[in-house]
Amino acid sequence: MSKKQAYYAIAEKMFIEEHKPLSGIAQLLGITEKTLRDWKNEGNWEEKKVQLIRCQQSCHSELYKLVEKLTIKMSEDLAAGEKLDGSTLYFLKGMIDKLPKLKAYEDSVTVKQQESKVSAEDLVSKVNDILGVR
Repeated sequence: MSKKQAYYAIAEKMFIEEHKPLSGIAQLLGITEKTLRDWKNEGNWEEKKVQLIRCQQSCHSELYKLVEKLTIKMSEDLAAGEKLDGSTLYFLKGMIDKLPKLKAYEDSVTVKQQESKVSAEDLVSKVNDILGVR
């Protein structure tokens, strides 16, 4: 088995999700930095890392937009004399309660990721816990 077959996926994960520098990955895996730079360029790791960070930071924003749209729709329905849907009200209440927790968590993750202490799996798991998704 070649080094690439054995270590490529591990090195990619460490760079993208754990925000480890190539020098640290090289030391941990016993691979030269030049090899890792080649893999990074070949696999477009930098763009993947940027996309992951963007996705994580947009989660709160997208949820806020959804809550805002639901609130506007419900206000329009009330003004038109329509009855509000109970399940939508229940969902909206739950999301409004969770928005501050999610925002605080995302802010803390941004800091921790800059310090290379949070993996993407941990982030997804925690966000799912906050939102009550199983």
